[in-house]
Amino acid sequence: MKLKHIVLWYGHNYKVNGIFDPGATFKNLKEATEVYNTVHLLKNYLEAQGYKVTIIDTRNMNFKSQKEAHEKIGEMVQALGADLCLNIHENDGPETATGVECFVHSTNSKAYPHARNIVNSISSTLGIRNRGVKVKKDYWTFIYTGDVPSIIIEGGFIKTDVYNGILTIETYAKCIAQAFGTVEDSKDKDKAYRVQLGAYSIRNNADKLLKDLEQKGFKGFIKSEVVNNKNLYRVQLGYYLVRENADKMLQDLRNKGFNGFIAVEEIAEKEMKNKSEYIKKGDARIIKTTPDNIYISILGDNLKNKGVYGINGTFFDLSTAPVTSPNSCVFIAMNNGKALSNNASINGYNAPPRGTIIYYEDGTLGNRKIKNIKELSKPAKWVIGGYTVKPYMDFANEKMNSGINYKTAHSYIGYDSKGYVYLIVKPNHLVQEIVPLLNDLGIVQCILLDGGGSSQLNHKEGSYHSSRKVNSIIGIKSV
Repeated sequence: MKLKHIVLWYGHNYKVNGIFDPGATFKNLKEATEVYNTVHLLKNYLEAQGYKVTIIDTRNMNFKSQKEAHEKIGEMVQALGADLCLNIHENDGPETATGVECFVHSTNSKAYPHARNIVNSISSTLGIRNRGVKVKKDYWTFIYTGDVPSIIIEGGFIKTDVYNGILTIETYAKCIAQAFGTVEDSKDKDKAYRVQLGAYSIRNNADKLLKDLEQKGFKGFIKSEVVNNKNLYRVQLGYYLVRENADKMLQDLRNKGFNGFIAVEEIAEKEMKNKSEYIKKGDARIIKTTPDNIYISILGDNLKNKGVYGINGTFFDLSTAPVTSPNSCVFIAMNNGKALSNNASINGYNAPPRGTIIYYEDGTLGNRKIKNIKELSKPAKWVIGGYTVKPYMDFANEKMNSGINYKTAHSYIGYDSKGYVYLIVKPNHLVQEIVPLLNDLGIVQCILLDGGGSSQLNHKEGSYHSSRKVNSIIGIKSV
């Protein structure tokens, strides 16, 4: 089917008997707000591809029932005579559910091939489960849109994919657009744009503004940094590669009574002067380096006592062997192509596949869920196992111990699209709260290492110390 005109219909976003329908909600997230902003960004992408795009704007409409809402909106879709209607949602479900799915009236519908392309685009790009395209003939969307081929898109689950920062407004819109053509990145590739509403020297003032934003349906964050030896807390929203998208968000905020401006960031890649770089972002300590500058070894002490640079390694078990023994390591740990011990050749005894960062001999990096090193697809220089954090968290299926994810220090290893490796320690947080930092650093693959009292990082420019002796180290050869 040759498409010319696409109608976008954001889910919920209307009133029933005077009460606004927010859709699925979780913590400060509202499905209605997320999909509203996604649709407006998607419109830009599709129009850049040459399509005529119309948005069904329902925010000021009031209906007697959900059925009437679908009936009246369906009539509007039919009146437009479009070639395709996309009804965009975010899924609700338990905190273990993840993945993308689409619904159509029939596999014979002209919408079906597009639905298949959409789920494939979102799943492959974001690394979340592909739940497929399902047929639901009795859904009101399909009954009332009549002859207009229609798709209900559930891009991901609000409690997992959205909350963990995987399905964002940007990624959702871009992945749908990719199913219809090439998505052009910003012409100004060395710049990114955020909306900034305030900068405060007192954290409580920034927290208050952030709460005000959340109450009006906006998802912001606080970016902390040190300026002239003083802490500064900036309240910002979004991360846009297209200036026009940032401008639209700013206008939406102004319509709600907020004032702000567009903050421009330089994102051109910077070459490291040394073999490693120490970075401090907020309370997080980070070492950025190259994969050939890393080694995995048994330590049997804390990093400070040994005077070595790097980060604590993976999980160990003192009931199995002393902290100084290679057999105490109970997740995968390899160096120079060899496991540090028999126990270090598997990701836990009788455990499911778990996230594993791999540096292959051919110089490439990978992140795979594996049970043991026999599953490696090609020879590797070093390998370290843990729990997958990026591209998506799957702690239920990886059977993470319930005592791991609580507010404490956690350690991570990940890498970006340029091939740089990041070693990270951040105190006092839940694992899912690390995602904004990973996104800010451009990290695309990441796993969780041992943490809590074991979390420690050491570099000549800065450190995070613990007195606990740890079994293994992810070390850096040269600083």
